[in-house]
Amino acid sequence: MNYTETLYEKNLIFYQQLNSRFTIEEWEDTRSLLTSGDKLRFHETLMKREGAEETAPDDTEWESIKFRWKNMLVASTCHHHFQPSVQIFSLMKTIDEMGPESIQEGAQFLTEKIFSLFEEKEAGDNDFYSRHVKRSRNFIDRSLQNPALRLTMIAEELQLSPPYLSKLFHEEAGESITTYIHKKKIESSVDKLMFSNSSISDIAAECGYTSSTTFCRKFKELRGTTPLKYRRTYSM
Repeated sequence: MNYTETLYEKNLIFYQQLNSRFTIEEWEDTRSLLTSGDKLRFHETLMKREGAEETAPDDTEWESIKFRWKNMLVASTCHHHFQPSVQIFSLMKTIDEMGPESIQEGAQFLTEKIFSLFEEKEAGDNDFYSRHVKRSRNFIDRSLQNPALRLTMIAEELQLSPPYLSKLFHEEAGESITTYIHKKKIESSVDKLMFSNSSISDIAAECGYTSSTTFCRKFKELRGTTPLKYRRTYSM
């Protein structure tokens, strides 16, 4: 079993355990809020409290809140042919690393992130993309932490020639596979910079970069600033 399969299977077990504890009604309520585009009510659901709203949640309530957040995150992208991605698992880890003092900022961050994931998933499931490009995007999304992720690896997985897949992806997505991979990796790093105390080099490794220098260069290309400056500006 290779790197990606080992990571994916490990996280899939956790995902299935989480999934088994969420009711159909809760799934439907979450999906209804997303399809209606009602960000305000969605945020209010994330912020639902059992204790006094003027104070930070205690440990017991905070664990309950984080569990609800994870379920809403999974519900945002899950339907009958959904395959949970590394990005979803990474966000679950981010939720685990949040402290109760970050409830306001965390709920706002997750509202925007979850709506973005839902819209992206809905767009990816329409007829705009061919089967090969859809499979490529799904494979990339669940392999972001693999340093070996590149065009040749994806082409081999899909049993296509690299030049053919490269041309097809660029024609349909409007960007190269390499650009798409870096965009997704940098997107996955943002929440870690905001909510965790991990070092820049550790975050780079978690996002599939073997070099923190490359990570910092790509981050600046796509975000217009360095990871360290971004953290200082937006960390919670």
